[in-house]
Amino acid sequence: MKNLIIFEIALLVISLVVFLFVIIDLKRFILDHFGSFDPYFQQLLSKNYDNFASPNYKSKYILTTARISDTDITELKENQIFVFGSNELGLHNGGASKLAYDKFGAEYGKGFGIYGKTYALPTCGNIGKEIFTFPLMEIEKQIESFLQCTTENLQFDFLVTEIGCGIAGYTPKHIAPYFARAVEMPNVYLPLRFIHILIKENIIEDKI
Repeated sequence: MKNLIIFEIALLVISLVVFLFVIIDLKRFILDHFGSFDPYFQQLLSKNYDNFASPNYKSKYILTTARISDTDITELKENQIFVFGSNELGLHNGGASKLAYDKFGAEYGKGFGIYGKTYALPTCGNIGKEIFTFPLMEIEKQIESFLQCTTENLQFDFLVTEIGCGIAGYTPKHIAPYFARAVEMPNVYLPLRFIHILIKENIIEDKI
């Protein structure tokens, strides 16, 4: 009798595991085949599938409306601007700022604004060569300045990286709310994790 109970429990556990795998594979099939016919979006799905596998991120908004910046930007089209977190003195020594300097035309010593195919958005200040993180109130001001710039430069598409979430030490939950009005801007592309936060916190209305 005891062996029969153990066998039934084991069978139940195996059945549940198989069921979960079927559900996850089905969700992936639906997203891959019916979410969008845009090859660029399909690439994003593939890179960020771990997020989509969570039921918290079942989002028609993301599938149909959102303008999403890639998580691994290595090339830019002619009209695209790489938006990265910088420091006031423009010491582009690491992270996205180094990529902006090495590849996309950011200027060393310039910590704010458009240079080359980049927009430097300062999230840190400098005391000599030491870098300190701006408080969120200051980062909010810098983001507002950036968003104003995008309205004055509609000829460009601005690809926002996870501003403030590297050297500055914040998380998407801290920073994403300051980009809320960017979802209505036709030339601003936000990181997928920022959009997740905006939806999850009901800052923007999802259309499920």
